[in-house]
Amino acid sequence: MKLINTYKQFVNETRGGTYPILSIGRTNLLTGKSKYWNFYDEWLRGGDMTCEIYDSTGTGKGDKFVFTSGKGTIDDIKPGEGRTFEDDQTGRYLFNGTLLGSSPLKDLKDYAKKKGYKSGTGYVYK
Repeated sequence: MKLINTYKQFVNETRGGTYPILSIGRTNLLTGKSKYWNFYDEWLRGGDMTCEIYDSTGTGKGDKFVFTSGKGTIDDIKPGEGRTFEDDQTGRYLFNGTLLGSSPLKDLKDYAKKKGYKSGTGYVYK
């Protein structure tokens, strides 16, 4: 356990902190289907939402999708910048990702088609 705490402290000191998120499982940006619900059906009714698209593999392909309420990215992160994420419930390290881009939820289908992003793991900020 001590190594995990040491690593977490290292991440906080060198990367400006970790961001707590909660998984919604496998997510399809074209259909809106996730493990628990269809996010287009649920979230388009509730106001502004944004999807941040991350590459966690170094391939330049979006494989992690982090959703948030509002009209922009959290802390104004810009494409090409990195972020470290942890599980909201356990504090466990999840991944480091490079932001590829973001889109308002209402435009996400078209954005995903244009950029070639299909599916990956979805998360929500907590």
